[in-house]
Amino acid sequence: MIRVCAATHDSEKALRLFNDLELDGFIEHSKPYNSIIMACASTYRFAPKAIEYWHLMHAKNIMPDQVTYVAVLKACAQLGDTQTAYDALQELKIKGLKVNEHIFN
Repeated sequence: MIRVCAATHDSEKALRLFNDLELDGFIEHSKPYNSIIMACASTYRFAPKAIEYWHLMHAKNIMPDQVTYVAVLKACAQLGDTQTAYDALQELKIKGLKVNEHIFN
């Protein structure tokens, strides 16, 4: 459902769904975080929240994957945040993840 919210740019609904999942204990891996980061990154208003969730992943020791970085870079593009984009790309390379066409875009 959160992915659907991302596709329809309904970040507010995505946040409500994510919070419900969090209360039920279903978010301790990267897929739910990828979905909420992408949903938040889909609008300028919630793009900072996407970056917050990326930092929260780190705090909870949840390993980001390539999809996470695509979503974070999308949020950075919404905000014009080149420093965070650079940091995300550096982290991606350090972790040995492949830079693909989605990341280049």
